[in-house]
Amino acid sequence: MANASLRGSSATNAGQIPFDTRLRTALDLYSSHFYERSAYAPLLTLTMILETLTEPRKKPDAALRLLDKWKDELEDSIASSPEGTEDHEGLISLERELVFRRDLSKRSQVRAMVHDTLEKVGHEEASLIADQAIGAYDKRSKLAHEGSLPKLSCLRPSAKRKR
Repeated sequence: MANASLRGSSATNAGQIPFDTRLRTALDLYSSHFYERSAYAPLLTLTMILETLTEPRKKPDAALRLLDKWKDELEDSIASSPEGTEDHEGLISLERELVFRRDLSKRSQVRAMVHDTLEKVGHEEASLIADQAIGAYDKRSKLAHEGSLPKLSCLRPSAKRKR
């Protein structure tokens, strides 16, 4: 990593790399993943890096129009439901969720970031690697929601793999 960092910092466009809090957090997570003690922790940490580096992207216009329509319907329902009731609280919660749903899912954002970043530098396997990143992200989701994965061998890259 140190060698890559030195090469990257001396690259022609290095000054254009935004060193913001997201990048700082991603670098901290990357450094810490080497010291994780459990078999699962590196997967969780490395996929958190991908999540940290993504930038929110809006859903396509057709989906946003539908969300706007649902928001209008939801506002009418909220106005007609008695405050303090379970129904009213549920509708308020749903309203917050609709705002959140205007962005693509983190999974889609991760795939797009990996693909677009590799494609910009002319990497021939941008789509394949983006799909592999999603595979790791899906394993992270399974691990986070179910507490385990069937196979640990899938968490570390093969030593035989070309770099």
